[in-house]
Amino acid sequence: MSEPNHSRELVELAAEVLDLEGTRDQLSEIIRAKKDRLAELAGTRDEGAMTVEVGDFKITTRVTMRRSIIEDELEQALKALKPEHLDVVRVKHSVNKRRLDALEREDPQGFLAMTRAIEMKDQAIGVTVRRVEEITE
Repeated sequence: MSEPNHSRELVELAAEVLDLEGTRDQLSEIIRAKKDRLAELAGTRDEGAMTVEVGDFKITTRVTMRRSIIEDELEQALKALKPEHLDVVRVKHSVNKRRLDALEREDPQGFLAMTRAIEMKDQAIGVTVRRVEEITE
């Protein structure tokens, strides 16, 4: 493989790109840590978004939860439900959060059976920071 005419510039640019990629990774880690601290100080809901205004900033924290069905538990859980509550699980076996919340109030035993069939995983907390003046424009 022969060296191109601009080999020196290519070497310099390649080195710069690698340095910048390392810096980008470091900055991403720093930003993530600062956003985690913002979420800790501003607060979060168990699930959903909340906004805090402080000084010139509007800080929004958002918590999402991923729910998936544990197939081995599903059949047993569905047997424990009353027919009018079967819509807690959609055909694609995803959880209908509104119906699950209602089920907790309307049929606590059915709710407990369903919770055994639902796997919940925390997802990253999203944090958005904007200057108030940017929002009003």
